Amino acid sequence: MGNITLTPKKRVKITLEHKEPDRIPIGFESTSEVTKSLKSFLGIETDDELLKRLGVDIRKVFPNYIGPKNLYFDHGLDSTGKDIWGIERRSVKNEFGVYFEITGYPLKDAKSIEEIENYPWPKAEWFDFDSVVDQIERFERENEYFIMLRGGGSSFELAWSMRGFEQFLMDLIVNPDIAKKIMEKIVDFFISVAKESLEAAKGRIDIVRLHDDIASQESLLISKDMWRSFIKPIYKKYFEFYDKYGVKKYYHSCGSIEPIVEDMIEVGLDVLNPLQFSAKDFPMPEDLKSRYGSRLCFEGGMDVQTVLPFYTPEDIKKETTKLIKILGENGGFIIESSHALQPDTKPENIMAMYDTALRFFY
Repeated sequence: MGNITLTPKKRVKITLEHKEPDRIPIGFESTSEVTKSLKSFLGIETDDELLKRLGVDIRKVFPNYIGPKNLYFDHGLDSTGKDIWGIERRSVKNEFGVYFEITGYPLKDAKSIEEIENYPWPKAEWFDFDSVVDQIERFERENEYFIMLRGGGSSFELAWSMRGFEQFLMDLIVNPDIAKKIMEKIVDFFISVAKESLEAAKGRIDIVRLHDDIASQESLLISKDMWRSFIKPIYKKYFEFYDKYGVKKYYHSCGSIEPIVEDMIEVGLDVLNPLQFSAKDFPMPEDLKSRYGSRLCFEGGMDVQTVLPFYTPEDIKKETTKLIKILGENGGFIIESSHALQPDTKPENIMAMYDTALRFFY
């Protein structure tokens, strides 16, 4: 057993420099159902208390929405309506909890670049950037946390959510100008919001999270050549912009994304999430570390499909230790689940992971 000697911010910064900190850094992502069940299990009342109990080193911020009330989808348990992009959604309950289904694609009938240009795209002015400072200062009153700006960028995933999946895939071949214009508008929005957030924070944001699921469990959703043609330049633009502010770049994509990892490193990626080892052809931890570990950092890895819901707590402790020893050697790893923790996972299993990580000192 070692001793806690570093602040959360310093701990994460050291591991992202490919050095070993005092203990393994810890992240957290869960569904609302899991957050609620964990708080009940631990006798904790607030989300902040939960993150502190789990030893989470990262705190996430994003400006509060102050825009048109008719364009806000609150993701409540019985929600239905449009989000700021005009995408219509509804909540759907199943035996484990709630997920959200797209029921309307606002650009599905667009036939021209002019229609895309004239669409009522969301605006940065719909957000309160002083609220980012307020969030950071609230966290800083408790500790010096590593601060992540959520919502730093997307492209493919959001574009098809506006256009329709089948139609957008067809656009990439027969209407490439329309596909590019939709993604261009998406990028412009995210960069404008991030710019205002970063400037309001005055250097207190450490990393920006981009999200863009580009793969299924079996393969990329488009060919590697098509990804290089349409998507890679977008992330080069994102990363070059964030480099101006000296922040780290974090990219989330589920699925079998190994074919694009080298390209993402080339354009400047710092942290890859969520490491879905159960996806087809995704490198096992040893191979992932040996191939990319000197040039890329990782977050995630604790499998929500095959490990956390079904292993015993004792086996989860062993799996957690094994993962940390492999991916955390010489730093470069933040342990977290391989996706948001799901409602089919018992609190005992989740705590087996977190308590093991909390006790893993270098």
